[in-house]
Amino acid sequence: MSDAQMAIKINDLRVDHGKGRGLLGIDLALPPGSVTALLGRNGSGKSTLIDACLGLFPRASGKMSVLGFDPRRNGPEVRQALGYVEADPHFENQLTTRQLMRWRARLHPTWSDERAQTLLDQFEIPKDARCGELSRGQRTCLALACALAHQPKLLLLDEPFDGLDVGRRHEILAGIIRFVEGDRAVLIATHDLDEVERIADRVVMIAKGRTILQDPIEKIYADDKRLEESFLELTKTPREVSPC
Repeated sequence: MSDAQMAIKINDLRVDHGKGRGLLGIDLALPPGSVTALLGRNGSGKSTLIDACLGLFPRASGKMSVLGFDPRRNGPEVRQALGYVEADPHFENQLTTRQLMRWRARLHPTWSDERAQTLLDQFEIPKDARCGELSRGQRTCLALACALAHQPKLLLLDEPFDGLDVGRRHEILAGIIRFVEGDRAVLIATHDLDEVERIADRVVMIAKGRTILQDPIEKIYADDKRLEESFLELTKTPREVSPC
């Protein structure tokens, strides 16, 4: 598959936060029709990479293409075209979920009111509840509904399972599975390996701002390793390496 056909194509991405922090050499290829798990320990650069894909670091170096755009130069176009769910999303407390949907509809020309209402029903989000009254799980499902209502080709999720009960996790997983029909792509930044193994077909691992693995998940299993085992082995810190 050519680079132009990839939902995301990144080569040697660098974002300098100073003192050796940030992204120090990220490579990523995200094909359409795939669910890719972005794995890394805390501070490895997962959220920074998601932000770079959203165009929030215009001075980042390296080659980047997200849905055919360079997000450093075309950030607004990228953010309009994709769907995004941040970790622990918050909304204006006084807005009702119905009002929030109407406001979001103005931001996306491809927004479908019918799809938005269907998503609210599927996620069991009260249409006239105020956003400030929603639980964390309800807010995450509401954010996912907003991200999917304009039928994007790419969905970015940053730690979507954190703090959610089993029921809400199931709803989010079901929503992702319904989304990835046809040529849509998903990138999930997470440390929840159990959920990843249920839906991901590709894995990207990063450590200290660099890509250390990028493979189909079947390749990891072919080596007779579980995802957790490979993750712990590849992301060891020097203190965790056993002495000879």
